[in-house]
Amino acid sequence: MIGKNAALLRLIPTMTVAALATAGGGEVRAAATDTASLLAPLKAFATAYNRGDREFPVNAYIDDAPTIDDFPPYSWRGSNAARIWYQATIGGNTTAAYKEFLDEHQVLELGRTLTVRQHGDHAFVVLVTALRFRARGSNYLQHYDWTVSEIRTGAGWRINAQGWALTDSTHSR
Repeated sequence: MIGKNAALLRLIPTMTVAALATAGGGEVRAAATDTASLLAPLKAFATAYNRGDREFPVNAYIDDAPTIDDFPPYSWRGSNAARIWYQATIGGNTTAAYKEFLDEHQVLELGRTLTVRQHGDHAFVVLVTALRFRARGSNYLQHYDWTVSEIRTGAGWRINAQGWALTDSTHSR
C-alpha cells in the first residue's frame, strides 16, 4: 500500500506541471539544476584517478565522505574515510602496490547521467562509468553505477557520500 501511495504522490507534481503547461501555452519551466557544476567533483576525481595522483583530490570530496565499493573492506566511514578509500583505490600506501596500480593503466570513463537532483545545497547524482585496465595478462572492462550525494561548500560542490555498484565485468586476453 505504501508503494501505491508513493507512486501516486510522485504523479501529482507531474500532473500539476502538465496542467500548468497546458494552461500556459505548453511551455514548462523547471527549477534550474546546474548539472555541469554537480558533475565537476566527479570529473575532478576521474582526472586525479586516471593520472594516478597519490594526492587526495580535495576539489572532489569532503574528507569524511563515507564510501561503499566492491573491494574489501567494502565500506569506509568515519574520520578521513574518503582519503583512506582513495588511497586504497590507487594501490594503498606501499610503493610496490602503487606501481602495480600504475602498471594496470586503469582508466575511469564517465558515462551518461542517470539521475540528477538538487535541493538547495544538497544534490544526488547517479552516473554510469566504465573502468578499463590490464591485469594478470588480461584486459578488463567493468561497468559501475556511481551514486553520489553532494553538498555545496564555499569552494563549490563536493562529494559527501558515494557508492560504487558493479553492474558487469568482462575480460579478454
